[in-house]
Amino acid sequence: MQTITVGTYIALVKAIYDFIESISWQFVMLIKNFISNKLYLKDITEFSKLEKVENILNPIDTSVKQTVIQKIEFKNVTFVYPNTTKKILDNFTATMYGDKKYSIVGANGCGKTTLVKLLTGLYEDYDGDILINGVEIRDIKKEQLKAYFGIVYQDFSKYEISIKDNLLIEDPKSQQALDVLKQLGLDELIGNLENGLDTPLGKLDNNGIDLSGGQWQKIAIARTLISGSPINILDEPTHSLDPISEVNLYAMFKSIMNEKFTIFITHRLGGAKLADEIIVINKGKVAQQGTHQNLLNLGGQYAKMFEAQRSWYDEN
Repeated sequence: MQTITVGTYIALVKAIYDFIESISWQFVMLIKNFISNKLYLKDITEFSKLEKVENILNPIDTSVKQTVIQKIEFKNVTFVYPNTTKKILDNFTATMYGDKKYSIVGANGCGKTTLVKLLTGLYEDYDGDILINGVEIRDIKKEQLKAYFGIVYQDFSKYEISIKDNLLIEDPKSQQALDVLKQLGLDELIGNLENGLDTPLGKLDNNGIDLSGGQWQKIAIARTLISGSPINILDEPTHSLDPISEVNLYAMFKSIMNEKFTIFITHRLGGAKLADEIIVINKGKVAQQGTHQNLLNLGGQYAKMFEAQRSWYDEN
């Protein structure tokens, strides 16, 4: 019988152990990649099943940006997301007038962001009517409807292209663009860059710079404000900002909202006070509507939410 030394035995055991460990990790990574690719394939499959929407890629009708928005109406709107049964909006009815600014508030999942998605035409299979200046939005051309809105979603997109292209600035010397950049504090950032507005953002370009979450959000907000659309929709526009930037942004909104039809969706009710009217949504319906002070005096859902937030800052 052949024998081996203790050292050889230990070396063999370690080699076998390392081999098994290596195979195990490779197997784990293989399974991980398989699951990940399967999820991508699911998205691609679902995308391929979507119905083709005619003229969706037509250029935006810029003449629409001169339109004066007099009224937006939701009439008995009920909506259920595809492949679900829960009513996100349930016989929702509200009217917004062009000479007022609105905040929409409510608990998570009450239908605030869904309301925006329907208004901007992302979903059309709802019951009831949504009208802009008396016209049902499903009867408005896609390129025209898109031009009505400048939107900042809370899950805003990060476009890894130049700052200029990100902001869709045609004229870098535009006073409107310069004012917005200054109000958002982006002028200093851009001024310190060697290539200024032509600086690429993100890591796709070797010369690109990466931004913080708050800076990316400011870029998204600037893009909306510079667009010149007649309706601005701001969905949780300050959730990535530090407290000082948030206060400055609220102050800027106050001046901007005097000139635009603005719908402001927020969980932070201190910002909701900027609006002429606040719409409180609960379970897909309008629970309350009125000014900040009137809603506090009523002592309903809005007052409870406001007091709950204020209590965090009030030591007494």
